[in-house]
Amino acid sequence: MLSTHSKTFQDFYAMTPQQRFNNLFSAIKNTHNYHYQNNFAYRTSVNAKGVGKQISEQDLVRILRPTSQVFKSYIDILGTSFPQDKPKEFLEWLQANISIQLPQIFVLFREELLRSGR
Repeated sequence: MLSTHSKTFQDFYAMTPQQRFNNLFSAIKNTHNYHYQNNFAYRTSVNAKGVGKQISEQDLVRILRPTSQVFKSYIDILGTSFPQDKPKEFLEWLQANISIQLPQIFVLFREELLRSGR
């Protein structure tokens, strides 16, 4: 496994600067597209910076440099409060604001909360 990663790492630095940039930019675009489609918070945050679904090289500075707004004003960006004292609402909030499916244990816990009326 390590030799595969080492070879890939060595191959990366054997590329020309333009080839490295093209590979990195392609990876950034793919990652941006995935999170833009699947994460409301990410989409709202980058939209606030003037970045849409399609990105260009000029957008890199806006999506790769997180501002304090991302960390300090997350709730303001989303327009919702963070329901840390309400487990059912927290799980609904979490599911709406992450790019992946909730782990099964959280899904089961949420279902139990819904059944119990909590």
